[in-house]
Amino acid sequence: FKAAVREFFALPKWDAVAFRRVMQRFNATPEMFYHRLTNVLPRFFGVKELFFLRLLHDPAGDQFTIDKELHLERRHHPHENGLFEHYCRRWVSTSILGDTGKADAPAFQVAAQLSHYYETTDTYLCLTIARKDYPRPGRNVSVTLGFLLTDSLRQTIRWAEDPAIDQREVNTTCERCSIADCAERAAPPVIIDKRIRLRRVKHALREL
Repeated sequence: FKAAVREFFALPKWDAVAFRRVMQRFNATPEMFYHRLTNVLPRFFGVKELFFLRLLHDPAGDQFTIDKELHLERRHHPHENGLFEHYCRRWVSTSILGDTGKADAPAFQVAAQLSHYYETTDTYLCLTIARKDYPRPGRNVSVTLGFLLTDSLRQTIRWAEDPAIDQREVNTTCERCSIADCAERAAPPVIIDKRIRLRRVKHALREL
């Protein structure tokens, strides 16, 4: 398994088909495949700044829920909110699920994204696999493994900054995001608006 992963990382460019073949070669489900990677990468490849997320999508209500997550080294930007807020639709974890439920969709969809987190210096290389949720018909699921983009990661994964990989500026939830004119916005930035109002009140009190 280590040899197969090392060979994949040494490819000259990102290859979704090759990524899926590694998973199928070891007869693993996406969740098992990512579980193995989270064990192997820190120990044998020195990749320690990473996260895992499993996202469920209910198309009927267009609801997204994170039901599993793992963070190594520290808590990374994409994480479960627990406040019924709307997760960023620019994530590859959410955007890929739009086509997963279609009748002609393949069993597994694979995508990569370089996610630049708004108002931070952090960029993550995110690899996502999406499928229909087998036990619960009508729902879809995506699993994402994200790596903090560092000089060390660039040396380990040759294609980490392949120009063909989609790049997006993202945030955590719509309610906490101040990105203007976001076409993917699913809810108004109520938390941001509340903070602005509070700052204005404090400023007015100081003036008095």
